[in-house]
Amino acid sequence: SLMNTIGNVPLVFLYILVIAPIIEEFTFRESFFNGLTNKFEDLDYRPFTSRKLVIAISAWVVALMFALVHNDVHLISYEIVSLWLQFIYCHEKKISYAIFAHIGSNLISFLILLLA
Repeated sequence: SLMNTIGNVPLVFLYILVIAPIIEEFTFRESFFNGLTNKFEDLDYRPFTSRKLVIAISAWVVALMFALVHNDVHLISYEIVSLWLQFIYCHEKKISYAIFAHIGSNLISFLILLLA
C-alpha cells in the first residue's frame, strides 16, 4: 500500500523521508520532551528531584505518544525507535542529530519494504 502510494505520488517519499522526521523531531523532542521535563522539574515532589528520573519518565511518555501517533500495530517498535532518538537528542544536545537519525531510520524502513 505504501509502495503504491509512493509510486503514484513521489512527493510522498520526500515527505516520509525528510519532512516528517523534521516535524516529528521538533514536535516530540524539542516540544513534548522539553516541556515534560520542565514540568516535572517544576513539581515540588521528592521523586522528581532526580534529573535522570525526570528524563527517563519524560522519554517513556514521549515514546508512547510517538508510537500512538504512528497508529501502527508495531507499537513497541515505534517506542524503541523513539527512545533511541531521545537518547541521541539527550546525549548530543542537538536536534539535528536526532533528525538525521530519524531520516536514516525511515530510509532503512523504506529499503526493507522495497526489498520485501
